[in-house]
Amino acid sequence: MTARRLPLLGALLALGVVACSSAPPPPELPPPLNATVSVRYQLGGPLRGTDAPGAALADEAFLPSRALAVKASVLVLAKAPELGLASAVDKAKLVVLEAASERVVAATPHKLAAARTGPLLDPDALELSLTTGIKTARVVRSLRACLPAGATLAIELARDSESPGDDPEGGRSRAAVLVSRRPDDRGLELALEHGEAGQGGEVVSLEGPDFESPLVARFAALVPSPFGGDAQLLFIIQTAPGPVGLAPGAQAHETALADARRELLAQATSVAVREAPPEGSAPLPDLAATRRALDEPRTARRALYTLATATGSRLAEEVAVTVDDLSFAPLASSVSAALANVTAAQPAREVGLVVEKAALARCREVLESDDVPDDLLAALERRGGAALDLLPSLGAELDRARSLDELEKTLETQNIQLLEDASPRIRVRAARWLAPRIDLLGYTALDLQGDGRNASAKRREVVNEIKKRRGR
Repeated sequence: MTARRLPLLGALLALGVVACSSAPPPPELPPPLNATVSVRYQLGGPLRGTDAPGAALADEAFLPSRALAVKASVLVLAKAPELGLASAVDKAKLVVLEAASERVVAATPHKLAAARTGPLLDPDALELSLTTGIKTARVVRSLRACLPAGATLAIELARDSESPGDDPEGGRSRAAVLVSRRPDDRGLELALEHGEAGQGGEVVSLEGPDFESPLVARFAALVPSPFGGDAQLLFIIQTAPGPVGLAPGAQAHETALADARRELLAQATSVAVREAPPEGSAPLPDLAATRRALDEPRTARRALYTLATATGSRLAEEVAVTVDDLSFAPLASSVSAALANVTAAQPAREVGLVVEKAALARCREVLESDDVPDDLLAALERRGGAALDLLPSLGAELDRARSLDELEKTLETQNIQLLEDASPRIRVRAARWLAPRIDLLGYTALDLQGDGRNASAKRREVVNEIKKRRGR
């Protein structure tokens, strides 16, 4: 009996060997990354950077209930899973290529051409499925952060070129996802970064997801690894209303807010004390070439930014980096037309006054229309507070300014006057713009005690003292 079974057993063993040899090898788990994951914050939208001008955020922005709680995970994948994410580049509003010699706007990305973004129904389940069972991904780091209104959160994975396996071209290899709240608070704005500025790095700016329910979003961004090889990086990000009181995670949320506040306050303070650049510190660009560039969608944004920073036009600089294409195009066209009456022999700040007034005139026309873009309203408020909210009625005073300094003083005077406006919204916006610039002497924009008449009288006393000290 045993002897008769031996041939059958041998055949079964042979089949097993054949089956094992033909079975596909298990997926490879990516090796650990010798890289760091960091979180940083910046004022304004995802393209502004940490050195862009911007006033300090109001205290209300850092209330735990007002800021978003953010949960993020960064994973490295040996093979990209099928997540149903759409091409990021197809949705891009603006693409910026950084090179050693210049910064080209609206160029075509290369390293980020295959990037993908999109919403996720259950990010926690996705992360669990990728990192358990037959593992195809490795969690680099999971973290919690926050997102105050008016700020951007950047989650960055980076490694210096000295590390083994890095790109032999050198530089700092990095990939990052930047997230900010839209000015209308209906969702998020995103940017993807790949590589380092000055080393062929790329930035793609795109529309982020709408909030599924109040302040809740769940999405992923899949980008090529900047560290060489075929690996992919997956950023999984979730936002939710900030937990308060005894709710789980409330203490961690408050700690993240404190970190964000310190970082953003340092940025705003450095901007507030920065003096206007001395005459001639930035060369005046060729005006004829600038006019041609302003008339081309591919080059207009960069051209206006260069012109604005060289001439001191703060509104032009603001719109060049924050408003979307629909709002930007007519502004660029108006500035181009105004430059027809300018000569290269004029001082830079005289040219800046022409640029600033052209931008103000175009914004006034938009504000008098029936459809005012939210991003333009936000840009005007950042530039001039409540005074530019009321540009159609207050613009004539700005038209009379004979220099950029005089225009700035006029904006300050208008906002001080608006501290007594009947509208709480106007008072708050005026105070928010003035706060990093002058001492408001304890001014309170809102009637917190419900005593309108007494609060109004107290405001008037404070405002009169402010005017007295400012020589108004």
